[in-house]
Amino acid sequence: MPFAQRTVRQAKVLQAICGALTSRGGRAARQLQLTGSPSTLLRLIQQWKPPRRDAPRIVGVDDFAFRRGQTYGTVIVDLETHQPIDLLPDRTQAVLETWLTQHPNIAVVSRDRSTEYAAALRQALPKSIQVLDRWHLLKNLWDVLEPFLGRHQRVLRDHTLSTKPRTHADQAKRQEAVAYQLTFLSEVQRLRSEGQSIRSIARHLGCSRWLAKRYVRADAIPERRRSSRRQGLIDPYLPYLHERWSKGCRNAMLLFREIKSQGYPGGHQLVCRWAHQLRREIHPSTRIDYRAALQTRQHEILAVAHDVTLNVSPRDVLWLIWQDATRLREEEQLALNTLTEHLPQVATLLPLVSTFRAFLRLKPPEQVTPWLQAAMTSGIADLQRFAKSLQCDQPALEAAATLPWSQGPVEGVVNKIKLIKRQMYGRAGFHTLRSRVLFAFEHQA
Repeated sequence: MPFAQRTVRQAKVLQAICGALTSRGGRAARQLQLTGSPSTLLRLIQQWKPPRRDAPRIVGVDDFAFRRGQTYGTVIVDLETHQPIDLLPDRTQAVLETWLTQHPNIAVVSRDRSTEYAAALRQALPKSIQVLDRWHLLKNLWDVLEPFLGRHQRVLRDHTLSTKPRTHADQAKRQEAVAYQLTFLSEVQRLRSEGQSIRSIARHLGCSRWLAKRYVRADAIPERRRSSRRQGLIDPYLPYLHERWSKGCRNAMLLFREIKSQGYPGGHQLVCRWAHQLRREIHPSTRIDYRAALQTRQHEILAVAHDVTLNVSPRDVLWLIWQDATRLREEEQLALNTLTEHLPQVATLLPLVSTFRAFLRLKPPEQVTPWLQAAMTSGIADLQRFAKSLQCDQPALEAAATLPWSQGPVEGVVNKIKLIKRQMYGRAGFHTLRSRVLFAFEHQA
């Protein structure tokens, strides 16, 4: 059907199809006998204008990437309706400030810790209430503490306990890797002492600048970040193994042969390691008087185990600091107590982290000022810089502890923008993307 002969209703149907399906909209439209050129389909989307709404009062502001790491835009979301209001072509102060001056009725703005957005809000809406996002605050605190702990690798490794058993082959491989890493560490420190930059050190040793920077700042071998545990080869057979173990079978090789006949694809080392771990535990049928003696012996073994090379990362220790003390296991609490004895800064961090998480969760704003003062006098340079930056945003921090608004709905809109942007395969400009995003949420509602 020619475009000139279409009714208004047919044009709206075609517009809705193209707005929902983008590149596939033409194919779906042809099946409905609503053919049109690609230019016509794009023009229908670009000509669409969002309906007039009431002036927004509570909004959230965040950035999104056109090309990650290169160009960014800004999305503004009505936090009362969870609908995007507008998309801006940049995330600079001037662009947002121009938009805000056209919407003087905005009373509350939720944002992350972007200095550009904060400056735009102070200039355009000085009477508005700014609310820092609680998730971003916790993430920023985590990002501050992890590098601090990473600069104390020697203390973490020497005074943090691990109960993971290792075979002789594992220990030999570990010792070989440690010897290589020690040589690499000494070479990095030597080149740094000669006045070479991180870039030249990385070029000389053939490694990345990120790795060279980690070794320059560390006082011992930095441990790798361990990914979340995936299902192992032995995991599907653990119920059967536990059942046989509870019935009194303690022969690891016999258990290995039994699960091998059931299709177990791994070797006997995993089964032996599993059995060795269980043998270290106290059996439920042990007499009470023997049980107390065994527990005391286990604590003595853990207390003198500092000379063993352990695989402990700053993130593992930070999780111990981050968690509620009442939820820690006995060996974790023992490791944390030992660590606080040899690294006094950890004893300073424990109440600061728990208080910071508490006033964001329980919403007592009167704790904000004492926390900032305690952080500023903590003696930890990383934490002091973090507290100093928050001091400039103290009203927004107090609002985060009292008001319910957050960046959650904004992050949902950003995720939807990513989907729509990838559907367009980079073949359309900002104005088409803006029309598609606003169109999608308008018809979703």
